[in-house]
Amino acid sequence: MNQEKMGNFISTKRKEKNMTQKELADKLGVTDKAVSKWERGIGCPDISYLDNLSTILDVSVLELLRGEKIDEKNISEQDLLESMFYSKEVTKNRIKLIINTILVSIILIISLVLVFFNVRNYFYLNSEYENFYKEESDIDLNKYYDIILNNQGKYTDEEYKIIVDYVNKTKVRLNDEKKEYLYKEKATMKDCITFIENTHFIDDENGNISIKAGLDIYPILLKYDLSKYENFVRYINNLHTVLRAFNDLGMLVEYRYSYTNNSGGGEILFLILYYEFTKDELLLKDIIEVGELDV
Repeated sequence: MNQEKMGNFISTKRKEKNMTQKELADKLGVTDKAVSKWERGIGCPDISYLDNLSTILDVSVLELLRGEKIDEKNISEQDLLESMFYSKEVTKNRIKLIINTILVSIILIISLVLVFFNVRNYFYLNSEYENFYKEESDIDLNKYYDIILNNQGKYTDEEYKIIVDYVNKTKVRLNDEKKEYLYKEKATMKDCITFIENTHFIDDENGNISIKAGLDIYPILLKYDLSKYENFVRYINNLHTVLRAFNDLGMLVEYRYSYTNNSGGGEILFLILYYEFTKDELLLKDIIEVGELDV
């Protein structure tokens, strides 16, 4: 089958009928661009249009396929085979078109989903949260560290060893990097992810949670001053607040959109840091006061 020959034949017969491409297209239910492509030999009519097209142009389907008038008496077996071949080719091309359309659609959908999640992830990671504790965050623990580490006061050697161990762990845990977070005006989820990745409350030496180290200190202080019991309760409450908030932040980072929490990640981060620093500031002050350390 010669597409160009077929196209010239359609064009000739259309003009003989004094029809425009648009008029022929309207009769067939296709666009005039499709008719134009047929006549230029760029494409062929779908097999489903051949019957109507042959009727409109007053030619046979075989004549359309051959692109020329055929004497019905001289229709050969080859002509019939060409007709069958055309039908198979059109069906094959239609299947290819459907498969390609499905593949393109799948690729497009996947691309749109990826774009959606990338955009969503970008806004999620860069969402900013106010630091509601900034005005109350003027906390300098270093001055307390120096006093305690240079003065044993009235504590026994064993008690002082426990206190020094706690102070050294606290210096590592509440380092300058965490203090910088505490003083930020705002925080993003990127900050929260970095904080979670770099914060470890487990003491590698004995498997204890180092954040609870202060619980070993207050029993010592209460031996000397029972009035510190109220501060001990405050310390425990603040500790629970930190642990719950740290768990919430971890869940928020791990499950992102599926985990429901009334607060934003940055707000939880600031809450953790504020209560971390204030609870240890409270304990360090009590150590100095109870031990009557030289200032």
